[in-house]
Amino acid sequence: MGFSSSNRYSAAPTPIPVVTQTAGNDTQEAANQVNAQKKGLLSTILSTQRRKETTSSGSNGNSTLG
Repeated sequence: MGFSSSNRYSAAPTPIPVVTQTAGNDTQEAANQVNAQKKGLLSTILSTQRRKETTSSGSNGNSTLG
C-alpha cells in the first residue's frame, strides 16, 4: 500500500479564450449615449415650448377647453 508517483497530467487541449475590454470603446459609447439623451431632452423641451406658444396664441382665454 504505497503511493504512486506516476501520475501524468496533460495540458488543456485548446487554449482558453480571453476576452478583453477596452476603456476607449466603453467611454465613447457612454459619451454617445449621454449626447443622445441630451438631444432627446432638448427636443422635448423645445416641442413643449412650441406647443404652449401655439396653444396660447390661438386660444380665446379659456384654457379648460384645451
